[in-house]
Amino acid sequence: MPSSLHEAFVTLFSAHIGLGLRLAAQVGVELRAARGAWEVVSGEFSDPSGQGRRYAADLVLVASSEDAPLAHEALILELQLSFEPEKAVSWLVYRGGVAARHGRCGQWLLAISPTPRVLDRYREEVYDRNRELEPILVGAGSVTPVLDLAEAKADPIWAAFCAAMHCRGPLGIAAALVAIEAGAELPADVRRCTLDLIIAGMKDQQMRELYDRLPDASHDGLSEYEREGAWYQHGLATGVAKGLQTALLTTLTARGLELDAEQRARIDACLDVDQLQRWLDQGLRATCVAEVFAADA
Repeated sequence: MPSSLHEAFVTLFSAHIGLGLRLAAQVGVELRAARGAWEVVSGEFSDPSGQGRRYAADLVLVASSEDAPLAHEALILELQLSFEPEKAVSWLVYRGGVAARHGRCGQWLLAISPTPRVLDRYREEVYDRNRELEPILVGAGSVTPVLDLAEAKADPIWAAFCAAMHCRGPLGIAAALVAIEAGAELPADVRRCTLDLIIAGMKDQQMRELYDRLPDASHDGLSEYEREGAWYQHGLATGVAKGLQTALLTTLTARGLELDAEQRARIDACLDVDQLQRWLDQGLRATCVAEVFAADA
């Protein structure tokens, strides 16, 4: 089953063809066709071996014109979140299928991954002796995170994509904040998709930090649908947990119950609201710190 990141990627690139064209230009592809000539076409291809396998590219774009039914140019876009050596065959099928279906034209296959090791494994283990068959491998280093708000507002879809590619890097949080603010005026469905794209690859600590640093206006602008989402609810639960941590520590201090370093670290690390509430209830009655944690022994 496709991941949320994969689905957001395909949805966004399908609905905003300019994103794929800009990415292709960014990695050195010299496209000649005008923006209006491009369209999304079927990425389903038959099995050339006759064994009935299903071959489906994430996204295929072709540029053609009314007076020339065959394509002038074609782009095949693939998102790779893990190393799949069998893709070496799939990608050849896609390229051959595009040529058979749309005629002899300039075509490029972009294999996109925010994970450097995935792309390195393709280079080292699949294309080490067949460089001529290697697709264009697009990683975080292929795009620059957009950190200027004015630049991000000029193309919020691109800003969201760049933020997603750098989500685990040192500029991931900064790029995400800019992209989220830049996309505030997008239609709700597009905004949800860009948000999914930005946060889907984040680790838990990054998601917490992002949530904590979002301005209040970003929360106010969310729809009811987004407020019901796991990411927003996760942020709410984290905020409640932090409040309970503070209440517990304040209560224990006021009652003269002194924590050692291990006990303090245990409270600081806990984000389980129910557990913190139990400790707080016990802390209101306990005569020593050991009684606060006694029920967990």
